Amino acid sequence: MQINDCQNFGIRGANVTSVTMTNIVVNGVNGTSTPNREGSVIFDNALGTCALVNSTVRGSIEDNFRVENDTGILTSFTVLNCIIGNNSTVSGNIGVRLASKLSAVMTATVRNCTLQGNRTDSINCDAGDTSTLTMSILTNTIIAGVGGDNQGNLGINVTAALNGRVNFNMDGNKVGTDGVTSQPLLNTGINVFNGTLVTSGTPALLTGTVRGNTVLNAGAGQSGFGIRVFNQGYGTIAANISGNTISNVGLDYGLLVEASSNSGTANALAQTLSV
Repeated sequence: MQINDCQNFGIRGANVTSVTMTNIVVNGVNGTSTPNREGSVIFDNALGTCALVNSTVRGSIEDNFRVENDTGILTSFTVLNCIIGNNSTVSGNIGVRLASKLSAVMTATVRNCTLQGNRTDSINCDAGDTSTLTMSILTNTIIAGVGGDNQGNLGINVTAALNGRVNFNMDGNKVGTDGVTSQPLLNTGINVFNGTLVTSGTPALLTGTVRGNTVLNAGAGQSGFGIRVFNQGYGTIAANISGNTISNVGLDYGLLVEASSNSGTANALAQTLSV
């Protein structure tokens, strides 16, 4: 099935359970309103077991593929063997966004996908309020657009706020290269960030792995870390960083692990890091 040039949404789901999309193409120019957060494939409260497989999603005015839940349990949403790319060069936002808020519990996987030409973050994952998000981001290729397409800003961005919980595995991805040619983004390759400033309840917790990734940055004179683990607020980040290869870093660092002056902690076990 092919869907092109939709005024509002290419595919839109709200409060749906167990949706599987296979061998679809959403292309062209999709959406006319960024205030309404229109886009190519958009879900609010996808529950049960869902999947997007062997598909191509492009052309959004804002986010290409987005799942945001504020209630219920998403047992799994698998994004597998897909091409996600080329959103608007003026208002385009994220390639793949998976976010939980309020009391939602979400589990999702993005695997063996190619993300190219997404204007801001290629993959963006976030847990807020008292929600829980479990993310596996595995063996994807994230590269810049070509010609008049977006170069793209940030590769993988995993964040938490308030009392959110994020469990993450970011393993075996290539950012800024397909393994043969250099196609760097403008900024940081892999980012793990907590900006929680509240002290009530249990502050945000992010825990997981960053293993076996290849990150190639844009080089001399360009900002952006290879891998950044930054706890700006209260709460904790615990990351096992091992077996990564980082190159062509310009103004920043290959690896940064930092906790700010608030009461948060950032713990990282870094092994066999090649820079």
